[in-house]
Amino acid sequence: MLLQLVQLSNEVGLDADRFVVYSLELYTPILELTTYGLATAAVVF
Repeated sequence: MLLQLVQLSNEVGLDADRFVVYSLELYTPILELTTYGLATAAVVF
């Protein structure tokens, strides 16, 4: 039982790490596009 819990928590931990990396990879281009868009808007207006 305890071993299963440890294995489960390890898997969940790996998924959490993967999720963080994935969301960062997803978030970075959005952030860059937003920054670029704001900079362009600032130059235009």
